[in-house]
Amino acid sequence: TITDNFFDDPEYVLSIAEKGTYTNPDEGRWPGVRSQPLHEIDGEFFNYLLQRYFLMFFPKEDFYGDFKAHAVANFQRIPPGVENGWVHMDYPKTHTFLIYLTPDADPSSGTGFYTPKTLDVRDDLQWEKSMYYRGEISKEEGQVYQEQYNSQFIQTAYCGNVYNRCVGFDSHLYHGAVNLKAGDTKERLTL
Repeated sequence: TITDNFFDDPEYVLSIAEKGTYTNPDEGRWPGVRSQPLHEIDGEFFNYLLQRYFLMFFPKEDFYGDFKAHAVANFQRIPPGVENGWVHMDYPKTHTFLIYLTPDADPSSGTGFYTPKTLDVRDDLQWEKSMYYRGEISKEEGQVYQEQYNSQFIQTAYCGNVYNRCVGFDSHLYHGAVNLKAGDTKERLTL
């Protein structure tokens, strides 16, 4: 599901992103840095975000009953110079959504969706992926491993990086950042 102009005031959201403390504590499972959970930065905004998102799928009346959801949200900053992301899924999560928050981003630097070429996806390059994202191997060496791993997939859909665009999808879908190099002059900020 793609929704453009997701926030009424995306500049306000950027001001919240500036309040975050950014780290990469997860052993290099993803590129760049992420903020602490959004509910720790601004709990009221976190609740607004979830209600805004869920109202795209459920009637408002459902929120007055026993509606419950478990969610985590973080801002993520990916520095210039990263070319592509590693294809992955967000299992065991159920649903993923991200919101592009880089003003004037190159729309060709978005998110690709993939299907495996075979049922036997090799997942034996995770250590190399972590070393690459932690900066323990060169960018060139990391890209060799990444291309080897990503070659197991065919891109079947794409969502362009458009400022204030929200894309939501089943967390079990393989996906990854595409063509980040197109935005080489600025970092990629997402929520």
